[in-house]
Amino acid sequence: MRFMKRKKFLSLILCLSFCTVFFSVYSETENKNLSVDQVKEIVFESSKFYNPYVNKEEITRGCPSVSFKDYATKAMTILILSNGFGEIPEPIGNNLFIGNFGDNFIDVPDWAMFHVNKLKSLGILVGVDNQILGCNDYITIQELDLMIRRIWRIYGSNLKDDFYEYINKDWLDNVAIESGAFRNSSFDELEKKNYINFRKMIKDIVKNGEEKNKKEDAISVFYKNYMDIKSRNEDGIRPIKKNLDDIETVKTLEELIEVENNLRKETYTEAFFSFATYRDVTYCNILNNDEKKGREKVLYFESITPTISKSLFTMGEGKTNAYKNYLEKLIILTGKNEAIAKNFANLIFEMEKTVALSTSKDLEEIITKSDVSEIESIFGNVDLKKIAEKSGFELFDGRPLFVVNKKAVIQASKFIKEDNLELLKEYLKVKLLSGFGWTLSEDFVRLNEDFFNIIYGTHKRTTTKEAAVNSIMSLLPSYTNSLYVERYFPEKIKIEVEEMVKEINEALQERLKKVDWLTDETKNRAIRKLDMIGANVGYPDAWYDPLDGKKLHLFCEGGCLFENVAEIARTKFEIMVKEQSLPENLNSEFSEHANDVNAFYFPDVNGMIIPFGVLGKPFYDEKYTRTKKLSRIGTIIGHELSHAIDSSGAKYNEYGNKENWWNKEDYEKFKNKCDEVSKFYNDLEIIPGLKSCGELTRDENMADLGGFLSAFDVAKKDLNCDETVFFICYGKMWKSSTRRHAIIYIFEIDPHSYEKLRVNRTLQAIDEFYIVFKIIEGDGMYVPPEERVRVW
Repeated sequence: MRFMKRKKFLSLILCLSFCTVFFSVYSETENKNLSVDQVKEIVFESSKFYNPYVNKEEITRGCPSVSFKDYATKAMTILILSNGFGEIPEPIGNNLFIGNFGDNFIDVPDWAMFHVNKLKSLGILVGVDNQILGCNDYITIQELDLMIRRIWRIYGSNLKDDFYEYINKDWLDNVAIESGAFRNSSFDELEKKNYINFRKMIKDIVKNGEEKNKKEDAISVFYKNYMDIKSRNEDGIRPIKKNLDDIETVKTLEELIEVENNLRKETYTEAFFSFATYRDVTYCNILNNDEKKGREKVLYFESITPTISKSLFTMGEGKTNAYKNYLEKLIILTGKNEAIAKNFANLIFEMEKTVALSTSKDLEEIITKSDVSEIESIFGNVDLKKIAEKSGFELFDGRPLFVVNKKAVIQASKFIKEDNLELLKEYLKVKLLSGFGWTLSEDFVRLNEDFFNIIYGTHKRTTTKEAAVNSIMSLLPSYTNSLYVERYFPEKIKIEVEEMVKEINEALQERLKKVDWLTDETKNRAIRKLDMIGANVGYPDAWYDPLDGKKLHLFCEGGCLFENVAEIARTKFEIMVKEQSLPENLNSEFSEHANDVNAFYFPDVNGMIIPFGVLGKPFYDEKYTRTKKLSRIGTIIGHELSHAIDSSGAKYNEYGNKENWWNKEDYEKFKNKCDEVSKFYNDLEIIPGLKSCGELTRDENMADLGGFLSAFDVAKKDLNCDETVFFICYGKMWKSSTRRHAIIYIFEIDPHSYEKLRVNRTLQAIDEFYIVFKIIEGDGMYVPPEERVRVW
């Protein structure tokens, strides 16, 4: 089980509203079975606020005749909860999206049926499986805690029990998630606002009959080709048919590798041998160790890369069959009959699954420095150096090859054999079509949509206009972003936010100076690192050109959407090859991310990006009070700054070099602090039946804590700072609702905690939170001072 077992009594249990006598007896162990009397006491104390008419003597009404000193079963506990809380509100809004409603339990005794159905209708019951509730199993204090907190969530009416649900109640109760989406949140709301502006801008550009500059012309051509569905349907698979035929006619593995080489240069499509130049994220060689003038690029290599994420291969038949069906239909669209397509789809699925399950999440394992001869030996007689050089990459003797997921490469090599030629041919086709099928006829577009609708539990058809705008923003980001900045983003915002970055950075440095468990030697290095962070706000100094001066062509000029996209991909590849010996230019990365409603820290360059995309309501507005600005965009800024000294950032020095710059004793203490953060955020319920993994989310949680405290320190310096407003505005910023099965998929891989935990759990570590809102022992939000974590 990947969730770390806690050695101490769960801190959440300390939040339960029950009497002091009971508390002292049952804090000894986390797995203590409870008697009927004990369940009765806990439920009575926990329900009084929500059901003022609760009668302790009536709370066990309907229980079978047993000694109240006997252990309580799950069925008995559900009955007591039902009686204790009385008329619980019907789930609406977010509670409908995240509830567990689909189970049909067959082990419920008649006397408990009414109460089980009542709580089941609330979406808060989780069984052993979807048919067995476990009614005769004894109840533990953890299980009772979970059920009580689920009921508190349904009410959402007591700030002291559930801060997040209380302050966001109106929004959560009325939230809607569009049929084509899997989530709604503050981030999605701002993305939607920004998108409306982008759509209007693109519409104006296309309608403008005057002579256009090169950016506007490329956007206009791309949009018109995307919207020309008639021509796309008439063309069908024609634009890509020559590439498919080239694959189909090969007779040997060597010929197939040659075809892949051509596809790499023509469309940047790769299936078996993938190359890319990028800055060294592991060893980090600096061209000039005194000044941050740029990072030397290295050559990366990986082999078969599964189309879907690792977790999807183990998420049950629903998801895996959806992917197999997707593969099968792709192959049918190339001309194969159903039986052959089905066979190849199964073979491709098993091949990708084998590779995917051998991948790692640990950076130390993901990237390994190797010699080309070592990798060639894995593939037998494949001349990897020749393949790289034919594509234009410099793989001279002595130049290291940075291998991505070496274990996966070894697994992939077992499939890249002459005996598997027909399978590999189909796989290369699949890679080409999965990357470019959406540029062809509606058959391919709908196939992609159907697949992702199943994965995310959505069922919306994206309009052609929406898809056109999305594609332009994705593939020509520097064109759309630079034009957007000219129209909508005044420079004074950039200047103000840059000043906030400086203030919050100074506050974080001040916190470091006061840390009593670090030596001055380590403190000074950490402070120097923070002082040297490169902070990029709003937009880059120069915009990257995704076409490098080339021109796109309309259908009537002999062009098509596929050729437009291939031209952009081809140019990207050509630029990468041409600039492989030059220092890394982060302007191109910033150009691509400038419209993101997000923020970024890059440990390997010790730099951060606050894009213009996130500098809008609810994260930032010129009219916000200073307190509100600091509680929102300020904590986001602080979050990114804190990444410089989280458990990953701590492995890199002020230049972005990977270096152990810590005093040995300090680093051991730091690791212990990191473990405390992992445990503090671990094993907490996200939605009914799904718990958090504190180890996976450790770094992001550390950044949340450090970011909040640093921004809060700056805010408290102002005489008119309203601390209540600061806490509430922070909590409202993270309002979010996600469909249940999307959450189950996302939080297997997402290093960020669930939004509710980013609010409640983070604030539970802040001493001032308890003072401002008068949180005391017995309240659901209470955590004893000795269990509150703090790193800085």
